[in-house]
Amino acid sequence: MKTTTSQTKYEPVPGWAKLPMGVTFRGDATSIAVDSKDNVYVFNRGTEPIAVFDVDGNFLRGMGHDEFVRPHGIEIDRNDDLYLVDDDGHFVQKRTNDGQVVFTIGTKGKTM
Repeated sequence: MKTTTSQTKYEPVPGWAKLPMGVTFRGDATSIAVDSKDNVYVFNRGTEPIAVFDVDGNFLRGMGHDEFVRPHGIEIDRNDDLYLVDDDGHFVQKRTNDGQVVFTIGTKGKTM
C-alpha cells in the first residue's frame, strides 16, 4: 500500500464567496470540491447545504435545502457527479451536478 501526501497549499481569500441575501454558511463550510469546469462546491451547514460558485466566487446556485441533518463531506467524480456524506443523518448520497438524487445509502436519521 502506498501513501502519499499532497504538497498543495491553500490560502483563505476573505470575501471570495459572494453570497446572495438570505444565504449563509452559518459558520461551518465542512468540505469543498471542484468539478471539471472549475465550479466550486461548498458543502456547508447553512441555508443552502450545497452552494456552487464560479472561480471568482460568484454564487451560481444552491441545492439541498432542508435535506441534510449535518453535512460532512463532498467528493466529485470524473463525470461531475457529487458524493455527499451526512454524518448525523447517517446517509451517503450520489447526485448529478444539477442536484438530482441518483441514489442514497442509509436512511436519513436512522442508524444501522
